[in-house]
Amino acid sequence: MINILSSFHIDSFLKGNVQFFFSYGIVIVIIILIYFIDRPYKDIPLPEVKEKHPVTAILKGIAGVVIFLAVLIGGLLLVTSINSYFVNEEVFLLYEWMAPAYFIATIYLFIICVWMYSKYGLFCNRLFGENGVRCHLPKHIKKRVLIISVLVYVLGLASFSFCYDCITPKGVVKRVFVLTKEYTWEDVDYYYMYSGIDGILCYDVVMKDGARVKCLNDGVREYELPEDKYPNGDLDFCVELTATFNSMGIPLKDTDFDKLLEKVDADSDIDCVKKIREIVSQGCITNDEDIF
Repeated sequence: MINILSSFHIDSFLKGNVQFFFSYGIVIVIIILIYFIDRPYKDIPLPEVKEKHPVTAILKGIAGVVIFLAVLIGGLLLVTSINSYFVNEEVFLLYEWMAPAYFIATIYLFIICVWMYSKYGLFCNRLFGENGVRCHLPKHIKKRVLIISVLVYVLGLASFSFCYDCITPKGVVKRVFVLTKEYTWEDVDYYYMYSGIDGILCYDVVMKDGARVKCLNDGVREYELPEDKYPNGDLDFCVELTATFNSMGIPLKDTDFDKLLEKVDADSDIDCVKKIREIVSQGCITNDEDIF
């Protein structure tokens, strides 16, 4: 047992499983919310559920999943259309930092609808004739909960559509709904690099007013990044950005390249770290003297 515990590393355990923990956490929170919503009405008797053929239950389950995917994908297509209208074509990278809010709202709406309107309840198993967590709410309360849930979904969709950072060759445009603020690279105070919990290389820029911009992360997507100039996509862009910062005298902070090379997983990320290390070492613009 001691040997097993000594060889266990939380970082390696969490790598690749962050999304699973994130999803499970959302579901657990929603279940707790359902419990408190349903608790005042738990004494209301529920109607008897007539047994149906397992095939019918399976088809209904498939239909529910299809509806969920249609809502999710439909929202994503709508966001893409909105971005193509509002986002300038010169944008190279796009960081939609409110994307998790949309996915949370979509999962929440789906679970709430299944719980309130499924005769068998949430997490039922009709193949074995087992009912799930059934809803005791009266019809008028169900309508209120549904309206609130739809509003939560719409708010999540709006946040996803209108809250983002645009990284351009000249700087950054931060947008929060109707409010926008523009930064040039001259407004940068410093930048730093680190490894995410899933081993992905991250590159953050900090402005002089304290605003932070993610230029490299699993949440940052390439928008209109020229493939001929940047064959490795956002990695090459960050290498070029480092050279720009180096020439402007903008320092690198809080970055230990040796530790970073040990933590990042992808070969492309490792090559990117080595290139950036070489650029920074040539210019000697860093606040971490012990790195080199």
